[in-house]
Amino acid sequence: MEESDKKWVCRSCGMENSSNFCCNCGAAKEQDTTGSGVLSAAEASLNEAGAAEQEPAISAVPLETIRPPRTETVKQPPVAAEMASGHAYSAPASRKVERPFEPEDQKAANILCIVSLILMFILPFICSIIVVLMMEYLPEDSTITQVAWLILGGITTFSPLLSLGMMIYVRVKYPKSTFGKVLMWLYIAFVVIAVIAIIVVCAACAYEIKRCTDAGW
Repeated sequence: MEESDKKWVCRSCGMENSSNFCCNCGAAKEQDTTGSGVLSAAEASLNEAGAAEQEPAISAVPLETIRPPRTETVKQPPVAAEMASGHAYSAPASRKVERPFEPEDQKAANILCIVSLILMFILPFICSIIVVLMMEYLPEDSTITQVAWLILGGITTFSPLLSLGMMIYVRVKYPKSTFGKVLMWLYIAFVVIAVIAIIVVCAACAYEIKRCTDAGW
């Protein structure tokens, strides 16, 4: 065997040697698995390359980067949170935005209030005057007189109701209208006075009827 075949490469330090021990680190020479007992320099290089391929190189990684994965709690929106917990989701109450009271609104509210006043007081008063004149100058048994009385009576009955409806519409549609507020309190006072007057008239009639009965009439 030639002298070059007896040389071997140390696995520990990579020094090329010819004796049984490494002259650099003192490591013993490895035996050849083929039975020759000596590894050549080429075989030793091939063995080192195979060992390097089998063992993956571990790169130096900073300790700061080797950390367990951080679990973050994802904050769910209120809708998803309530649905996940099994509770029924209730939508937040919407805030009503008030509409600004402009001059056009004031003008429309004033017109409606004036029409309501006409329907409540002026129109029934005019119808009453017409009825009195008809009774004075027209025969009561004529067809024209009877039809006119029916028409005027319907106007006198339904006109106040229509006036109240218009007042309520003004208060709902234009709540900031001063004329509408005054008109509402005027109608309330008028209704109270009318109820008191009806009660007084009924009491007076009952008293007169009782007095006539006691007198033997």
